[in-house]
Amino acid sequence: MNMKRVLSAALALILIICALSGCGTPADENNAGADSPQSDAPMEVQEPENTVASDIRDNLGDAPLSSFTVDVTLDPASHSASVSQTLNYVNSTGGTLDNIYLNIIPEYFASQGGGTDVASVTVEGPSLELSQVKGTVYELVLPNPLASGGSITIDMDYTVRIPNIENRFGWQEGIYNLGNFLITPSVWENGQWACQPYVDLGDAFYTDLADYAVTIHVPDGWSVAATGTADGSGTYRAERVRDFIFCASDSFKTLEAETDGIRVLVYYRDDMLVTAARTMETAKNALTLFNKAFGKYPYPTLSLVLSGLTGGVSGTEYPSLVMVGPEIPLEALDQPGFATEGEQNSYRTELDRTVVHEIAHQWFFGIVGNDQIRYPWLDEGICRFSELMYLDAYPPEEPQAEWTYSLEELLADYNTMVVEEGYGAGTLNRSLYDWIESVPEDYGDVYTLGASLLLAMRELIGTDDFNSALRQYVDEFAWGFVTPEGFRDYWNSVGDFTSLFESYGLK
Repeated sequence: MNMKRVLSAALALILIICALSGCGTPADENNAGADSPQSDAPMEVQEPENTVASDIRDNLGDAPLSSFTVDVTLDPASHSASVSQTLNYVNSTGGTLDNIYLNIIPEYFASQGGGTDVASVTVEGPSLELSQVKGTVYELVLPNPLASGGSITIDMDYTVRIPNIENRFGWQEGIYNLGNFLITPSVWENGQWACQPYVDLGDAFYTDLADYAVTIHVPDGWSVAATGTADGSGTYRAERVRDFIFCASDSFKTLEAETDGIRVLVYYRDDMLVTAARTMETAKNALTLFNKAFGKYPYPTLSLVLSGLTGGVSGTEYPSLVMVGPEIPLEALDQPGFATEGEQNSYRTELDRTVVHEIAHQWFFGIVGNDQIRYPWLDEGICRFSELMYLDAYPPEEPQAEWTYSLEELLADYNTMVVEEGYGAGTLNRSLYDWIESVPEDYGDVYTLGASLLLAMRELIGTDDFNSALRQYVDEFAWGFVTPEGFRDYWNSVGDFTSLFESYGLK
């Protein structure tokens, strides 16, 4: 029997759902407030195994990081943000630099009303110009060579034009999402700058760790959700993060709770309290589970923003902040005749999986970095697998809708198709650019194939050994970058996955 043909019809629907549930899921009665709904809390939970959460290895030590000091003023009337930015860039390349490549991602959205208008660039005195290299990548030629280990101060003033689109960078209905609005340096690798222009597929970001202090000015009555922790004066501080984002609105309400010493905030509109409560409870559960499985979440806060996103994407990750855009808010489930009990439970499960997936990215992308443009499976696959870990620990409510699929069975079926029929050969080696030029609607395979590989690995060496090795994997690559070669070599030191890796194209 041709399994690929038998599964094709079902997989067509499944892949759509898979792509929607990640980059792209309820508040407890003691923290969420008296009006928080209780009916959407999970019916029963199977607590994760009693392991001890441990700190993630500090592979950085005292190594200095580049740092940003930013002052930004949001002007909703003009749909723009004025930015004054000081970047103290530390040359950690190991060689002398004559130039620096910079990413200006808002420029990708110029045709939709977005963009960045740079007013001035100075480097410790001299005024300089940026020149476009390719797409959203620009070059800054330094006035003097920058020695290895040295640092230089780059001051920039610019205005960011925010497009009227549903996007992680855009505004809709009074909510402003400013993802990737800052001008940031490219990554230096293999003796050169990574020149990787932004594309509107997946998470087209590849950035080094840095420290941020960002002061945000918004109109009176507006609320801000941002990377890092507010110091009470409108300044948000974040250390060892790969980017900075903020969302602002005059209609945000907030749920707040604490779990494992982490302050959890959910930002929502007043017509989404049920969805916000479910999001809170799922976030707390996920943090409890992942703190033990991957190592302690290293930041004081985690913010979840129920916000409009790119069409077809239900969630996206940033350091210490995730955006969640549920396809169907849970409030809609109470409408007469809208959904059966099983369908209601399935929509709740889809929300759970989105929230869990994006929180898992705090470890895989945030702490264990990777090139999300060239090797998106490295973080998306593990985050999809993390959904399975969550469903094992916190089983969904029953009954589920007929169209609901078992994630574990799906991943197992994919592995059978890969190993026995060669399905997806070379898929894990495709970059976002490759997907755009081929079949971008099949990009969801990156998530599912990556997760199916991990499930097969767990079955080969056993759950306990796999879980232990996965925890050590985080320590091995924490605060740096993992490549496909690093992934392969690490796991082959744990067990013999040679044949399996070859089936998936990891040779």
